[in-house]
Amino acid sequence: MKPKFVLGKIEISVSVAKRLDGESLQTALKRYADCDWGHVPKKIATQNDDIVKRGCLGGMLAHYYDSQGIEFWFTTDRLGEPTSVIIPDDYKKTE
Repeated sequence: MKPKFVLGKIEISVSVAKRLDGESLQTALKRYADCDWGHVPKKIATQNDDIVKRGCLGGMLAHYYDSQGIEFWFTTDRLGEPTSVIIPDDYKKTE
């Protein structure tokens, strides 16, 4: 299936590569490319949908869990820009 928007390069943090299983990542990537935003609040899902629909600039966020219950996020700052896959601990390190 063709993605509904340009994902750009997929960048996976070291923590994600070490902790998450590949099958969960593949499944989540397919969901993300199909505009299934996972466990984000409705407001964020609506914002993501608007960004894709209008092809405009803006950050998108999706929230998933792997088969072991580990939480992870997909973030894309602008359509066509790299998409990052991180776990919450990665984000906390940058605050």
